[in-house]
Amino acid sequence: MHLNGSRAHQEPPAPTPLLLIWKCVRCGLDFGSREELRLHVLTSERHFICAECVGDGEWLDFLTERALRSHAWGRHREDDAAGVGFSRGNAADGSGGESTCRTKEGNGKGKAEEDAKRDAASAARRDTPLDRFFASFGGFAYDSRLSPEASFRQLEQHQGWQDRRDGPAKDAWKRYQRALVDEVEMWFGDENDLTAWRTLCRAVGRFDPPGEIRKCKAILRNTHVNIVDLIAWGRKGGGESDGEASSSLIQVFRSVEQLREYTLSSGKVFAKDQLNEYKGGNVVLRHLLRHLRKGGRGRGSF
Repeated sequence: MHLNGSRAHQEPPAPTPLLLIWKCVRCGLDFGSREELRLHVLTSERHFICAECVGDGEWLDFLTERALRSHAWGRHREDDAAGVGFSRGNAADGSGGESTCRTKEGNGKGKAEEDAKRDAASAARRDTPLDRFFASFGGFAYDSRLSPEASFRQLEQHQGWQDRRDGPAKDAWKRYQRALVDEVEMWFGDENDLTAWRTLCRAVGRFDPPGEIRKCKAILRNTHVNIVDLIAWGRKGGGESDGEASSSLIQVFRSVEQLREYTLSSGKVFAKDQLNEYKGGNVVLRHLLRHLRKGGRGRGSF
C-alpha cells in the first residue's frame, strides 16, 4: 500500500499465472504436464500409439491395434527392427500397457528393447481385410505396397477375368468391395469418436485438426475425396511413405462432378450400393460417401 496525496492505494494482486493443461481429447482427461499425458496415452487401453512416431514428436493415435500394426508396416518397415515399436494399454503380456519400444532419444533398455524387437517383427506381418482378400488367391503375387485398385487389376490379369459382372470375377469383385468397407472401418472410426474426425481431417491435409467434433464436421462438410484414396492413405502409414507428405496423397475435389471424373478415369471405385442397408456409424461411410453415378441412387452408384 502507498499514499497518493491524501488517499491510500492498495496495489492490485499479482496476476495468477496461467495453468497449462494438457488434455486427452479422446478420454476427456486433463493432465498437468506433457509427460503425464504421454504416459497416459502409452498405457491407456483406449489408445494405440505408434511409439516410434512419439519419439519423433508426432503423436499418432490409432483406433485399433490392427490399424497401428499396419501403420508400423507402412511407415517404418525399412527402419532398424530394434527402433520400431508400438505401445498399447492393458498389454496382453500382463505388463499393464508399459511402453515397449525404444525411441530415438535412446530410452528403453533390456526387456523393453527386446519387446520392441518382438513387436516390430509382429508389425511386419501385416493383416488387414484387403491383405487377406488378395492372399486368398493361390499363386497370385500380391504386392501390398500397391494401391488397392492396382492390385485388383493385377488379380484380374492373373486370373484371366474379362468381365466383372459374371462368374468368379463377379464374386471376387463383391468380396473386394466388402474388404474395402472393412478397411475403411479399420482406419477411420465411429462418428462419435473425436479421434476418428481428427484422423480424417489429417487425411485431407489439416495437419493441426480442431479438438471438437462440430469444428471437424465444418471442415469436412463439403469435402469431396475418393474413398479408395483414403484407404491408401491409411495403408501408407497415415499419409507418409518414402518421404511424401500426406497432402500429396489425398486429392480433394471442388465438386462431385470432378470427383466422378477422377473415379471413373482412375478405376478407384467404391461400390456404394453394397451399403444400402448400412446401419453402422463409421465417420467416412456416414459423411463422405457421394453418389457419383448420374441418375440417382440406383444399383450402379458408387
